[in-house]
Amino acid sequence: MKINITISSDFAYKKLVKRTRVYMKGVYNKKIAHNVFEGKDKGYYAWIKNGGIQIEVVNKTQENIMEIQRYLEYMFHKKYIGISLENNQDIELKLENVKCFKL
Repeated sequence: MKINITISSDFAYKKLVKRTRVYMKGVYNKKIAHNVFEGKDKGYYAWIKNGGIQIEVVNKTQENIMEIQRYLEYMFHKKYIGISLENNQDIELKLENVKCFKL
């Protein structure tokens, strides 16, 4: 499943990379990763690109979905984002502190 996140223009590419690097722990994310980051226990990957983030969900467990929600709330607290879900298999993100609209 892919989650496409469209962000506002006030988020620069470098800011996305820096905040993702702070949030996601691990040697790979701290030293090697440039624009693709491993999520917790390699359950998802976040690809940072200009104008947005694409999250590839590998493991669709409830714990992993909660981790993705925490990541998005950390990144976009009280900001507007657009969310598009590809191959959605009854998975819904419940973001409380992020203002989002579905695409």
